Amino acid sequence: MEVATGLSHKVCSFSTGIVCPSAQLIKLYGVEGHYATALYFAASKQKKLEQIEKELSQVSTVMRDPKLASVVLNPHIKSAIKKNL
Repeated sequence: MEVATGLSHKVCSFSTGIVCPSAQLIKLYGVEGHYATALYFAASKQKKLEQIEKELSQVSTVMRDPKLASVVLNPHIKSAIKKNL
């Protein structure tokens, strides 16, 4: 259950931009909330919560670099270029 709690914090953080104080899953709204909730339930169903938590941590680390984040988030830069970063 500890992994699920960690992932729920990450899901909440990715969908709202804040760290959630509650260890319980909460209802998330908006497009980000729908994707975060779907990711959580898909990972849970496939028993891959720990793997997804690690991958989200890696994404979070990458996105802390402002230059790299601006490239990743820029829709005008082709996916092929982004994959080679």
